[in-house]
Amino acid sequence: MKFRSIIAATLLTATSNAAHAYTECTGNITRIWSDGTTWVFFDTGLVFGVWPADDEAGPNGSNRSKNILALATTGMVSERSITVRFVDDGVPCTGVQTQHKVWGVFLNST
Repeated sequence: MKFRSIIAATLLTATSNAAHAYTECTGNITRIWSDGTTWVFFDTGLVFGVWPADDEAGPNGSNRSKNILALATTGMVSERSITVRFVDDGVPCTGVQTQHKVWGVFLNST
């Protein structure tokens, strides 16, 4: 009986999905600055930075900062909006958000 309880608890734990909290902010890019760190400025007042040093330790691989820069540049040139996803939940979508790690960006169709 105890063995069945352990198996049931293990199966419930293995099949449950942990909620991932994050924040998404959408806007059009007005400026991009790079001094080793890539700074992206939105028309909403949001500013975020991407540090190349975070690439190796990050979950998205060694080219993360280059990929984000490429999508940000594409969005700016094509006048399409970008959605940035921050790792943290509750990040304000205005102001300088350098203390919050960027998970990635979406290039939107409009």
